[in-house]
Formats: sequence, structure tokens, C-alpha cells
Amino acid sequence: MPLDRTQWPQSLLSEATQSAWAVTKVYPGSHAAELGLQEGWQLMHINGTAPTGESVQRARLEGAASLVFHTGEGCEMAELRGGLWPNGVKLSPGINAALKTAVRTGQVDPMVLHRIWSEEVWQSFAALVPDFEMALLPIASRLTAPFTSKAKKHAKRLQAREYTYQQLLALAYLAADRKDEAREMLQAAAKSYEADGKPPMPSAYFALNLFVECLLHYHGGDVPKAKELAQFAVQNCAELPAICDLYSAVCRERAVIAWGPTLQKPFPIRYRLPRRDVHGFFDAPGQMCDLDQALSQMKPGQLLLVYALGPYRMNGPFLAELVGLRSLYARFPERIGGVHVISERPDASAHWQHASQLEEAIADTDMPYLVAQDLDGSLQETLQFDSCPSLYVLNHEGIVLANGGMAEELAFWQALQRGADPEFLAAVPN
Repeated sequence: MPLDRTQWPQSLLSEATQSAWAVTKVYPGSHAAELGLQEGWQLMHINGTAPTGESVQRARLEGAASLVFHTGEGCEMAELRGGLWPNGVKLSPGINAALKTAVRTGQVDPMVLHRIWSEEVWQSFAALVPDFEMALLPIASRLTAPFTSKAKKHAKRLQAREYTYQQLLALAYLAADRKDEAREMLQAAAKSYEADGKPPMPSAYFALNLFVECLLHYHGGDVPKAKELAQFAVQNCAELPAICDLYSAVCRERAVIAWGPTLQKPFPIRYRLPRRDVHGFFDAPGQMCDLDQALSQMKPGQLLLVYALGPYRMNGPFLAELVGLRSLYARFPERIGGVHVISERPDASAHWQHASQLEEAIADTDMPYLVAQDLDGSLQETLQFDSCPSLYVLNHEGIVLANGGMAEELAFWQALQRGADPEFLAAVPN
């Protein structure tokens, strides 16, 4: 369906800009590119209301009656009416009035903030310093904040036991060139994380620790240590643009391709795992999810998508991933040679899931898939998987072309490009 071009009054445009999300990427060959969406546009409304993390996620899952974008040409708007979410578009919330309010009141999804620093200019976090500072104060202290000394408020923030916000405030302090406070807050975040028992966290959390620590060492004059941290970060967090930029700046080398521990190498474990049927019972002996067998049935140019879910099995990100994957398969059925979804045994005591929840969800996609169980944890141990579900995209020879998180499509588009790039396939990572 073509985009409808309209003009908005300046007053409405100015108001909507306060909560707009930016179009940061449109992948060539995608549905979004075919429709005419462009990088630099802003998503102003979803079904007539301002976009939020929740409404964007819902629109990805369920589609939207109306998506309205500002094209950047005066007051011109482009509206996409009624249909599925356009695959191949990447969005990021802007640091605007709506986001600042959400941060200040503690109502923001931390992953939204991680998306901003990891994909865009991290220095923009300087604008969020007062909002993070207020959010880290106890409610009673917020009321008396105007009458409390800076030293006392700072001490309360260090003691807040809110490691996610403390870590993000450390980045904001660094962006505002307040390095001593950044160092203190990062140390406080580490203590809070330890005190909370080191719970599993998304990979972006650990990437941000490396990012801030590296820059603190670099600006503090310890360049060798900064280079060591930058190299470690780019090896383990290659999917984050900010980490690649960090490596380029600190090591004075262009990170055209940031090599992760598995990228451009054969998949590190030739797994052969028991499959599950829709009733939760194992299939007969010999009916296995076998990597070598799957690769032998693929043609050159086809991709095998391996989802390593670990203990998570079915959650919001993977549900959103399935929606995008269904759209990708409908568009590129000849390119997706297979889908392997691998998890641990379902937790019988978990009231929020049933034994075949994952199997029933993926069965609706009409894709060539297998669901398997990593019963002895060998896959998880080999991949050093302990933070969040991951996707590995392999070519027909079992070479890892891309690795990424859920519900973002980035790994799929990277794999399509790299699979057709002789230089990528011929290169040998150091």
C-alpha cells in the first residue's frame, strides 16, 4: 500500500515532535524500503497517538491501522494505513520531553535507553543527567531536593541499590564531562549489582560497563588499558555500533567488520539434540535436531537461523521475533533454509507457560522449523550463553554470518549482505 502524503499544522507537528521516534535504519530490499520509508524520518503517531515502547511493540506484533511519519520536508507527513508492521525498519526513541519525563518518573524501559546509547550518539545522554539524578532519589528526598545539599543528594544516589539507573547515570555524567562522578556512579552500580546477587542481565548491560570503563581509562591517560577493554568489547559485542565506534576511536583502527567470538567461523558446536513434539514428549530415538543433517539439505545462498533461547523458552522478545520472522519468510522463502529453536527443558512449576507454548507459537509461522532441547547444557556452555536469547545466522556451510538479539531483524539483513560479499567470506579474523 503506498504512503499517503499530507500536511500537518505547525502546532500539531511541534507537539508531536516532543514524543517522536527516529527511523534510524531502513534495510535495502525490505518491505519498508519498498514502501519508501527513509532513514532520518520520524514516527509521530501510531493509531493516532504518540509512540511509546509499549505501543511500538504492540504494533510490531499486531500491526497498526495507521503509522504517521514526518518526512523532514516542512510539515509533510507520510501515512501508512492498515496492515502488518513493515519489516526492515529500525526505530529509536529520541531524547525528547516524553523520554525525559519517563526517565525522571522511573517509567522507562531500560532497554529503550540501551538502544539509544548503543546505536546513536551517546553524548546525547548529557541531557538526561537531571532526570536520572531525580529518579535515583527516594520519593521523600525528591520532595525536599531543592533544600538538600548536592553532597547529600549525591550520597543518596550512590546508595540507591538501583544498578541499572546508576549505570546509565554514569554514562550521562561521562557525556556531560563529569568524569569523577561517572567513575563513582559506575562503582556504585557494580556494588548494587553484587548486592542483588548478580541476576541475569541483557548483554547491553555488560557492554555499557565496558564502554564507560574504557572511556574513563582513555581520558584518564591509561591508553593501553583502554585498548585492551575496547578490543574485548568489540570481540564480544560486535553487534552494537557504539562499541565499533569506540574500538575505532581508541585503537585508531577502522572497525569495518567487528569480529565476534563466533562470527565468520563454523558454528562452534555440531549439535545433535532431541526434538519435541507438540505434546511435550520426546520423539522416537533417531529423530533429532541435527546441525550437520540440516546443512546437508541446504542450497548455496540459503540461511539457517539458530535460536539459542537457554532457559527463557517463550518471552516477549521471542514472540516479537516470530512476528518479524513470519514476515521475512513470506518475503524470502527461498533464502530461509531452516529454523532451529533450542531451549532448556520447560519449567513445570512456571505458571506463565505450558509445556508446548513455544512449539504452538512457531507452528503458526509455516516455516521449516525444528524445536529441540539442550538437556545437558552443552550448547549453552559452548556459546557462553547466560544473559539473553541470541540468534545465529549460518550459511549452507555452517559459517556464522551474523549474530544478534531478538526482535530487531539486524542479524538477518547482515547475513544477507555478508553472504553475498566475497571479501567477508574470504577474510580471516585476527
